[in-house]
Amino acid sequence: MLWPLRVALTGQEKSPRSIPSAAILGREESLKRIARGPLQARLNRMACKLKIATLVLAGFFAASACAYAQSADDIQAKIDQRNADIQSLEKEIQNYQGQLNALSGQESSLKDTLTSLNLTQKKLQADISVTQDKIDSTTSRSSSFPRRSVRPRPTSPMMTASWPNRFR
Repeated sequence: MLWPLRVALTGQEKSPRSIPSAAILGREESLKRIARGPLQARLNRMACKLKIATLVLAGFFAASACAYAQSADDIQAKIDQRNADIQSLEKEIQNYQGQLNALSGQESSLKDTLTSLNLTQKKLQADISVTQDKIDSTTSRSSSFPRRSVRPRPTSPMMTASWPNRFR
């Protein structure tokens, strides 16, 4: 309810409370501002926006004037520097292309070497598998035969006569 009064007194939408503002301004000034009402508040806002627009335009023109203040020699020096940078980059690109061409010649020999290593690895794995299977089959065959028990050789002369000839 007091918001229009606040705008009339201060000229701004966001401002301190209206009663303390009126007390600070005094009776006569407060009544003058209330009589002028919202029209004056709008004029104050427009004046503020106009000041801001003027400052922005002044800044823009000052910046553009500085940009045109460069001499032709400064611009030519920048162009020459850019051209030198471009030539340096082109030389670097040619150097890299030469290295790539040299590597492409080695590529086929490297591929052949890798293929050979892969085949050797596969052959060794197959050899290991065959050897492991042979070991496993030998172990399983030897474990399937019963152990032959050997009778101890007699030490007394009486037992020697009964000892079979095959064990002598």
